[in-house]
Amino acid sequence: MTFYSYSVNDTKNIAEFISEKLINNSCIYISGEVGSGKTYLSKFIANHFDINDLNSASYSKVSSFNGALNIIHCDFYNINPDQIFIETEILPNLVAPWLLIIEWPHMLYDIESNQLIHIKVEAIGNYSRKIS
Repeated sequence: MTFYSYSVNDTKNIAEFISEKLINNSCIYISGEVGSGKTYLSKFIANHFDINDLNSASYSKVSSFNGALNIIHCDFYNINPDQIFIETEILPNLVAPWLLIIEWPHMLYDIESNQLIHIKVEAIGNYSRKIS
């Protein structure tokens, strides 16, 4: 599927559509260039599950948020995590029901999930995005 966003509200609506299709214990990989809107999309997906304080995890790399759905948000901008990192920093946070959102995925990580979605966000203008 491909969506086009021309405003923040469009991106919220796209995130809502995606969120409604998610099942428990899912992984979402979000890729795109710097500034393309990966964190905005992540934040709006988290908002759907009543998590309202998700921000870029660039400094901590892994952040977890507990709610009706436990959300683990990773920002791998400057790192390429190995399996040991996955096993020690991410897997312990996957308390069901969970949603793992990884920005800047560099590979397919060895994480058992019920659903894997890869989203690509592309800037196609100053305020326009292609989300596929």
